[in-house]
Amino acid sequence: RNRNLQPQNRNSAMLQSIISEILQVQQDTGPLGASWTTRTASMSVAAAGLMQWVLASNRTYLAPLDHDQRIQALGTTYQYLLISAPPEKEAAFQKGKAACGSFFAFHGSHVGNWHSILRNGLKNASHTKLMSAG
Repeated sequence: RNRNLQPQNRNSAMLQSIISEILQVQQDTGPLGASWTTRTASMSVAAAGLMQWVLASNRTYLAPLDHDQRIQALGTTYQYLLISAPPEKEAAFQKGKAACGSFFAFHGSHVGNWHSILRNGLKNASHTKLMSAG
């Protein structure tokens, strides 16, 4: 386990170096895909460990937006919805949305919290020690 990649010991220079290494392996050998494990021999322990963690813990995926869902002002057809909930939670949300409707709301989380939000979902921290403002 690489201590330099732990939240309490941030080392952005090392992280950038590891990411550059992974990108170089991808550039040299093509998309990593499901066969990335065969390429770990050319990666450092830190890079292979980061890739293993990302692949093992990622539950998000991108779904292309239908034409009628896209924001036309962006001027591109390459628009996606980031799905981060398990299928059961998404199905429950869609059922509730069909019954009650939904709306977009702004949530002003600090950029440092977005990784956790995308990985774990948005949690209500109101009136707890985790609340930062409001």
